[in-house]
Amino acid sequence: MEKGIWKFVAGLLFLFLVLVGFFSGCAKKKEAGVITLRWVSDPNPLRKEQIERFEKVNPGIKVNLDWSSGGMEKILTQTAGGNPPDLFDCYTPEQLRIFAKKGAVLDVTDYCKRDNVNLRDIIWPQCDDYIYYQGRVYSIPTNAGTFVLFYNKKIFDKEGIPYPDDTWTWDKFLEIAKKLTKINPEKKYYEYFGTGINNLENFLPWQYGVDFYSPDGKKCVSNSEEYKEAFRFIYDLRYKYHVTPTAAETENIGSSVSGWGQGEQNLFASQKLAMLFYGRWGIITMRKIKDLEWGIAPVPYPTRGKRVTLFISRSTLISSKTKYPEEAFKFLKFLLSKDYNETIAQGGDSIPAVISLCKSDFFLKDPAYPKETQNQIYIDAVSYSRPTRLSPYFNELEVERIKKDEIDKMWAGIQKPDETLDNITQRVNLLSREK
Repeated sequence: MEKGIWKFVAGLLFLFLVLVGFFSGCAKKKEAGVITLRWVSDPNPLRKEQIERFEKVNPGIKVNLDWSSGGMEKILTQTAGGNPPDLFDCYTPEQLRIFAKKGAVLDVTDYCKRDNVNLRDIIWPQCDDYIYYQGRVYSIPTNAGTFVLFYNKKIFDKEGIPYPDDTWTWDKFLEIAKKLTKINPEKKYYEYFGTGINNLENFLPWQYGVDFYSPDGKKCVSNSEEYKEAFRFIYDLRYKYHVTPTAAETENIGSSVSGWGQGEQNLFASQKLAMLFYGRWGIITMRKIKDLEWGIAPVPYPTRGKRVTLFISRSTLISSKTKYPEEAFKFLKFLLSKDYNETIAQGGDSIPAVISLCKSDFFLKDPAYPKETQNQIYIDAVSYSRPTRLSPYFNELEVERIKKDEIDKMWAGIQKPDETLDNITQRVNLLSREK
């Protein structure tokens, strides 16, 4: 009898193990059926929500964020080594051009045609250089951005100065920046400076009607008198008028803010700068500062020129060596959806690249942020914005290295603006592929 009971128990145990193995196998099969994509992007806090929204509408696909592999060189190295990310972000038109030339990115033109994705009908035209190479589609924009003038309302109110508006010229801007550079009564330190100057060099020369390259793109012409005039103005804001801090003063001022953003943005968030030239993504940090009240205005314009500002974008590409091109393209199409662009609009990650969604109430009138009533200014700025122009005759990465090298010397006091631009022009033209 006892022996029969043990046989019965053993039989139940065997059946239990079989069933466990069966369901375990089913679970493994189910897990094996999930496609996982690796997305190399930045550590913006919004990425988590964006991934969650994508996975919700694509239950068979998981996306792992990898921000440690960011940068063009790392992506190219991983691609050459046979371990490329499935998806990766591109931050400049030159990066797109290099990825495409090296065959590291998937041409998705035919995918777009198959799924009736007509980007020219729905995306800001200024995004073109972030999407196309030699007429083919290689990426989908993840956001767009225009540079505007941020200002601290409390500082303006304290000094009794009206807020900036679309009538401001650079003369008016300088006049106000002087008034808003405040030294404490004992003159031991600056309470705040009138303005930041980062990003000005990227678009101010355009306002004087000049470009970095000649019209045919074969020569660097940054040594023109108009270009030098623009650079002298930027230089004088720091060294002649002292309405913006030097690098050493910036370190001494410090910043009480940490998180998404750096440099002048954090100084503005710490209320050490009264004005700042920046894009809407800056509000990701600004929203965290409870006592910070800011507004925005169009960038000023010269009395004998026109208002122009910088347009930038970020786009996502698919690796040419991905094992999952169809699933990766689903992610790219998701970037065009209202679901995704709500995260851009409401999260403050600049503005949607999809034109119609920029004009929607969820961007212009977000009830979660009732004080942010000026979002139309970002949109209006698109009409007078432009991306940085590339030349097929120059390696833009080398050009950027030269520019940084010479401009760093200018800010270090080694050379003045005119010499800086003469050096840049000479060095860049030595790189020309047009001999």
